[in-house]
Formats: sequence, structure tokens, C-alpha cells
Amino acid sequence: MTIQKIMIIDDSEADQFIARKIILKALPDVSVLKAHNGQEALNMLASEESQPEVILLDINMPVMGGLEFLEEYTKHEQQAAMVAILSSSELDADLDATRKHNIVKICISRPLTADDLQNIQNIYSDMLSQK
Repeated sequence: MTIQKIMIIDDSEADQFIARKIILKALPDVSVLKAHNGQEALNMLASEESQPEVILLDINMPVMGGLEFLEEYTKHEQQAAMVAILSSSELDADLDATRKHNIVKICISRPLTADDLQNIQNIYSDMLSQK
């Protein structure tokens, strides 16, 4: 099974643009959802019939940051298969805090690259083969 839907949660329009371009170049049939902060993402996900398989999540955002998003999102019954932290944060405490959530499978320094996306696809495929 391939990835059908990816959500990018990032307050930077430029980083969203780059990530979307890379995703659609590698996976042209994927649906890409975009949110500018965690609260906007939670609102969007609540109205989605099917959850994205992958969420690319920034840590530092206004309104609701990535750590707060993870705290709220992991309470929901339906969840993405995996979250990839996509951040420029170099604070070990931030990255360590994300790793306590089992849904977080990889931390990537932005901008997203084609190699990063391949790693995400590999992790997703490995997860499916283990089920």
C-alpha cells in the first residue's frame, strides 16, 4: 500500500511550498493537506473522513506548536500511521519531547529533501509489513 495523503503542519509558507513540491514530484497522486499551526490541523483532521498516512510536523509555530499538537492528537481515536518531525529546531529537549510519542517515527532537518521523503516512504512500508 502506498501513501495516499500527507499533511504538512508548518507556519512557514516557503517550507510548505518546498515540501509540497518535493512530495508531488515523487508521489504525484498523493493528496497534500496544509495547516499553519497545530490547532488549524486538529480542526481540519476532525472533518477529514480519512486520516493522512503521514504528517510532517514543525515544532515551533504560533497558536499551537508541534509538541502541543502531539499531546492533543495522540488522544484521538483515528490517527495517521506516522508523524515525521520536520524542523529547524536544534534544541535536544524539543526533539526528545517528540520522541516520547510512539507515532513520531523520524526527525528531519528542514527543508525536506527527496532523500528524506524516500526515508519516510521506507519507514511507512516497513510499518505496514510488520502489521
